[in-house]
Amino acid sequence: MPETPLVTASLITYNHARYIEQAVKSVLAQQTNFPFELVIGEDESSDGTREIVQRLAAAHPDRIRLNLHSRASNLSYGGRPTGRHNYVTNIRSARGKYIATLDGDDYWTDPQKLQRQVDLLESRPDCAVCFSLCQYVDEDGADLGVGADVPNPQPSFTLDDLLERRFIASTATVMFRRGLFGDFPEWYFQCPVGDFPMLVMNAQHGDIAFLDRVTAAYRIHPAGIWSMGLKHTEWSEKTRAQQERQAKRWRSMGVLYGFLDRHLGTAHRPIVRRRIAEFAKSEGSCHRWLGDRPALRRCLWAAAKAEASISPTRAWRSLQLILRSYTHPMEGVKAEPQAVE
Repeated sequence: MPETPLVTASLITYNHARYIEQAVKSVLAQQTNFPFELVIGEDESSDGTREIVQRLAAAHPDRIRLNLHSRASNLSYGGRPTGRHNYVTNIRSARGKYIATLDGDDYWTDPQKLQRQVDLLESRPDCAVCFSLCQYVDEDGADLGVGADVPNPQPSFTLDDLLERRFIASTATVMFRRGLFGDFPEWYFQCPVGDFPMLVMNAQHGDIAFLDRVTAAYRIHPAGIWSMGLKHTEWSEKTRAQQERQAKRWRSMGVLYGFLDRHLGTAHRPIVRRRIAEFAKSEGSCHRWLGDRPALRRCLWAAAKAEASISPTRAWRSLQLILRSYTHPMEGVKAEPQAVE
């Protein structure tokens, strides 16, 4: 690669044989007035994904670099593989001034995505991150008719906005400046998810610019890590297994915000701890539906602890709910979700 790229497109993949070629070609189809590179991190897939990216890299040696990993290097959370090592290696090896991220089962829909986002960030030195809208598609690529949820669209958002609500629907729409936060801290590798804390660490160094345009497709399919996530499942259709899975996800979000609370310190503490309390109460709602009183009480105690330093009134209400849990009937009670993610 004779030219120094202005942008590095970082694509991570594992067992995406059905989708990976579309993802790669959507990057190679980008129309720019600057050089860019595509770095593909492949996590030793068992379905032929590695062979596909090797073929594509051989056909485009001037554009594609490969980071080929062993499953032995995979990092897990709660016994579940995360792809975190794959992701971090790609970011560390990026050469561009800007980095745009993509997963192997998603793809870019706008051939000028990179150009538009670079132009925006070049014109907004106060911004550390840029994101856009996306569309949701199914495993066959059919439009699901829904898109990104961006509250009160505006030219840019702050870190507080991001902590308040995850309005960036997919990291397939994201571009950020390389090297703002140095290397990844140790706590990052203990988080249940990797994309959101990365966005937070970048947003500590500038605002988040919004490109009001659909540039990517986020694929919803059974094999996706978060495809059956909170926003894609109707509450009325929940089964016991789904409630248990929901509870784990709310708990994971509480763990994530716990790390962010320690990382960010006092400046953003009121928002972060209120969110921790909301996640704990939402997890508790699932356990109440399941009839698990001890788990419900654990969640309410966690909520009260998070609220104690920011809202004694809310903390007292959580304590009152704990007392009620000893006598209040739980069977057949379906609680509505409280946190929005």
